[in-house]
Amino acid sequence: MTDKKLLKVCLTVSKIPPVYSGAGKRAYRHGQYLASKNMLFSLITKTREESVKDNSDIKNNLSKYIYRFTTKRKRNNKILALSAIIYHNFRIFIFLTKNRKQVDLIHTFSNSWEEIGTILFSKIFGKPLLREFTLLPDFDKKSSHWSQKHILKFNLNNATTIICISNALQDWCKINNIKTKTVVIHNDTDFKPGELSKAYLKETILGEKFKERYPVLLFLGPKSFRKGFDIAIESFDILLKNYPEALMILLGISEKKPIINGKQYNLEKYLNNETIIDKGLVSDPERFFQMADITIFPSRREGFGNVLIESMAVGVPVIARNLKGITDHIIENGETGFLIYEGDDPNSYYEKMNLLLSNSEVYKSMSMKGINKINNEFTHENIMNKYVELYSKTIANK
Repeated sequence: MTDKKLLKVCLTVSKIPPVYSGAGKRAYRHGQYLASKNMLFSLITKTREESVKDNSDIKNNLSKYIYRFTTKRKRNNKILALSAIIYHNFRIFIFLTKNRKQVDLIHTFSNSWEEIGTILFSKIFGKPLLREFTLLPDFDKKSSHWSQKHILKFNLNNATTIICISNALQDWCKINNIKTKTVVIHNDTDFKPGELSKAYLKETILGEKFKERYPVLLFLGPKSFRKGFDIAIESFDILLKNYPEALMILLGISEKKPIINGKQYNLEKYLNNETIIDKGLVSDPERFFQMADITIFPSRREGFGNVLIESMAVGVPVIARNLKGITDHIIENGETGFLIYEGDDPNSYYEKMNLLLSNSEVYKSMSMKGINKINNEFTHENIMNKYVELYSKTIANK
């Protein structure tokens, strides 16, 4: 077995915080952990230095490990765009080749055309390549994403091991005849229940006039069809009719008039009468989870669903669409949260909201069971131990 202290890992990812990216957040947290164990060789990213210059965590903890390979791509010119991709891959390949004696293993969080350089390096020098698979694909041969399906399969088939963050992603690999070995390692969270009261958080973060607003419904993510924002807002409308003091907090890219399936949802009326607060992208979502009473998760397609474990970790019950191999592997229906099998029915979400809000015993029980599940299965330390074990086994078996 390889000594863990001597193992050096190179991480690659397109974006890192504060640029919004779920994969970037995971790679950054991996980098922090590996650096603390003296196991990180480098973190390769396309994020420009000016994007992270104000991020003290990166500046103080990871700056010496970060290597940026940025290329301006002319998307309206196919030849220049292709040239930029080739140049980007060439630079990564040269960097890894120069440092091949120091790099034991590559762990990539990206599945784009810009990963060809890592594949070439892995094949030529026999270095293991672990590839993170994070989002359930939804490709249509008639769509502009058709080519992405082929590069995704190419990347997956040319890895040493595929790390699936949910059982659904592992099943997708089997159905699509991906030959590479797969393992399932879930995401993690270090969120904790708040020590401050919800009223205090609402007063200090949102303002004094919001101190007594109840209940608070939380939605995270883009206001899109995939994330089920249409169902979230329609469920909130029903909640608002029965709980006039209800407040909905939105975290994610701000958009006042999102269009979903041809229907425009005008949020200005909610914003003007202060029944909805749109906070946009935030660097510290934990405190918003802590002030919420319920989190709604009607997403139609996911890879895992960090929102679920983050909400459960702070003791806030989640009402989520049932997604086979994803939400049903995190939530025990009726115990640690609620699963909605009629996922496009706003009334189904409201019924569970009302049950939680009208029965304090059900609410408290679900809150505590959710916290216990996260502490037992999804802590950062537990999940990172699984990654380190996988790294060591991969090196030992190469």
